[in-house]
Amino acid sequence: MKKATFEHTTISNAINMSRDKETVREYNACVISKGRIINPITARWYMGRSKSASVVYCSLWISGSSIYLGGHGKAGGYGYCKFSAAFAEALRSAGINTIPGSGRGMSTVRDAMISICKGLGFNGKVTIIS
Repeated sequence: MKKATFEHTTISNAINMSRDKETVREYNACVISKGRIINPITARWYMGRSKSASVVYCSLWISGSSIYLGGHGKAGGYGYCKFSAAFAEALRSAGINTIPGSGRGMSTVRDAMISICKGLGFNGKVTIIS
């Protein structure tokens, strides 16, 4: 799997929307580094609390030895995976433009998270906890 590359070391665009929106999904990337479990990536998806809510929001936090990135995105409409599309927007907001797969499903989200962990320098197995 290809390692993600980073143009920036710090971007803080993530938004914790739990006060106004309902958290509907969360993924955490976990790796073992120097005998400790590390959580370098957290992605949370939110939706409005009304039954007619259709827009999916995503906030993303990434941290490595010298990289601290955060981003947010949203996706609405029909005919594609809004969760992965919102994640792709959050990646762009965090300054990561090299990960393909917007709207193609959650397997692309998992692959992107693994690629980012590899880019952060974590060489061991990456486990995605949802």
